[in-house]
Amino acid sequence: MAVSKHIKKNDVGNQLSFTLTDQDDVALNLTGATVKVILAGGYTYTKLERTCVIDSAVAGTCHYILTAEDTSVPGDYSIEVNIDYGGSEFTTVTQGDLRIVDTL
Repeated sequence: MAVSKHIKKNDVGNQLSFTLTDQDDVALNLTGATVKVILAGGYTYTKLERTCVIDSAVAGTCHYILTAEDTSVPGDYSIEVNIDYGGSEFTTVTQGDLRIVDTL
């Protein structure tokens, strides 16, 4: 499921949750994989790569909780999740958008 979220600059504790599926909507098995969320964008282009917590490897679910550092640059971000199965086998799944807005 794609994420579409709006949060305030420097907010902490916002969770990005992912259910990773293939083109047929079948859950990707994350057993033995390293999963990273990639956020790219912002007013001054920023690219962040953070390790996700796998909730259920078989169900393809994982999450990442944003920190103040992650949300320090306002703007619109694209979200991708990169699954590293080891060696040279990777899968990248586009997951939606994130908007970080300035505080009042």
